[in-house]
Amino acid sequence: MIFWISNLYNYKSLKNNDTFSPAATEWQTEFIKALNKYSKQKVLIINYNFSKFWPFGKIYIKRNLFNLKKIKSFSFDYINLPFFKSINIRKKIREKIIKIKGHDKKIIFTYNFDKISISLAKELKLNNNFKWISIVADFDGKERENIEKKLNKADLVIYLSNYAFNKSNLKSKILVQGGIDKIEITKFKKTQSFLYAGSLGPWIDIEKFISDFLKFDKDKIKLFITSNDKKYFKSKLNINNKKIKFLGFKNKKDFNKLSKKIDVFVNLRDENNHDNNNNFPSKILHYLRYCKPIISTDQLSYTKELRKILLLKKRNGKYEELIRKAIKFNKKLLLKKQKQSKKIIKEHYNWNKIIKNLLIKISD
Repeated sequence: MIFWISNLYNYKSLKNNDTFSPAATEWQTEFIKALNKYSKQKVLIINYNFSKFWPFGKIYIKRNLFNLKKIKSFSFDYINLPFFKSINIRKKIREKIIKIKGHDKKIIFTYNFDKISISLAKELKLNNNFKWISIVADFDGKERENIEKKLNKADLVIYLSNYAFNKSNLKSKILVQGGIDKIEITKFKKTQSFLYAGSLGPWIDIEKFISDFLKFDKDKIKLFITSNDKKYFKSKLNINNKKIKFLGFKNKKDFNKLSKKIDVFVNLRDENNHDNNNNFPSKILHYLRYCKPIISTDQLSYTKELRKILLLKKRNGKYEELIRKAIKFNKKLLLKKQKQSKKIIKEHYNWNKIIKNLLIKISD
């Protein structure tokens, strides 16, 4: 039995709260579905609605309803007072886990650094012979040693960032950036639409990209932006140009429809923020499935295989050259990129292979 303890949010919650990470929910969702599909273990999601302590948050927190087909989930209400909150959450999760019997192997997955789930995983590993798999999605570089101390009792630590994986001193570790469930290649057409999807903020290189994008005066070329950070777009970017379209936050169905129509995807990070080396922009997995050009800032979190299929901006360089290259993308070169992408996906981003390798590591 696999217990996945984390904070996952439905579309409504993500849309109404820009402090929640849609990318974190999406990445975990795809991982959980792959575990359920390719392993023989049943998966139970244990999910609670995160909030700051009262009076900074509400005093009573309701269940966080999050449903995946064919995968059971458990969530609960709790009193959001300091000290009592942790005791209440910990007790309810522990009771639910211990109550389930009849499974020889019991595995707990934790995501990032939630104190309650990590302390509970350590306790169940020590007293109840559970295996503990800890997923490290992102962190500040200065926290690395402290994080490794917290996770050194885990049976396996999964890193999303290639850079963080290589820098880690933990012995039991593996790199998993994620997988792609299916490839959706659309017919070639002349480039005229770009898409950036995800967070907006000072750690993103969106201002520089827009500045270079607006240098191209072709009317048909457009940049679409999907994000739940409407305030940042209005106050910081302040763009009044027909070539830039802010679409707000899209649900998964609408986002997939939009992605099929897009010609070029854009993946941005601030290259001078070194903490970005310790996270992997998981939105790139969504982009990859369409096998289209992807303009990206260079990041140490990428593997060498991934670098082969991206249009990478050189450090301290401009996006202008890559935008021009994408606009002139000829059919022959596109087909070559599609072939490269399909090969890389098959070899390195195949969920079946990823889960099989993971289960081998767990059983060692």
